Amino acid sequence: MIYVIRHGQTQANEKKQYLGSGESPLSSLGISQHDELVKQLDGVILDSVISSPRERCRALAQVICNTRALEVNVNNRIAEFNFGVFESLTYEQAQKRYPDEWAKWVQNDSAYTLPKGESIDSFEERVKAFSWELKQIDESKNIAVITHGGVITSLLCYLLVLEISNKWRFRVENGSLIKINVTDGFHYLEL
Repeated sequence: MIYVIRHGQTQANEKKQYLGSGESPLSSLGISQHDELVKQLDGVILDSVISSPRERCRALAQVICNTRALEVNVNNRIAEFNFGVFESLTYEQAQKRYPDEWAKWVQNDSAYTLPKGESIDSFEERVKAFSWELKQIDESKNIAVITHGGVITSLLCYLLVLEISNKWRFRVENGSLIKINVTDGFHYLEL
């Protein structure tokens, strides 16, 4: 079983700011979401905990590991999209401060690289590489993956063998836990 977990709400999430490569402390809601996630995993035997390098994920991963005598495996491939110059800005602020970059961004050109950021193509390449890595793990193992909303929607497409354009059909809230079961190499959601 793969437990795919989105970190709790941050103060930047609460303010609707772009938050990818940056850091932001958890909001009070985010702290309670982390507590709830730990409770949901109580009694679940985990073989490995893989985390994004961002503190909002690593902190949760560390608590989960502490109760199981496991070490956090940090994987840079599941870091959130790097929004570059848009980092820590609201959508409106980004549009106003960087009108040319904003216009290119909303054209949905997946090869466009935001200044000081990354392109959607490079983001998808690294998430896809991680999904391939995840598929190589013995399916009898229980793995927790603590990451971000953008990573999760792409990861779901890759694991469930869906076109990447379907990522927009998933809404993954802060503090979500999604179970993906694996039988004979076939990945499916367990609801």
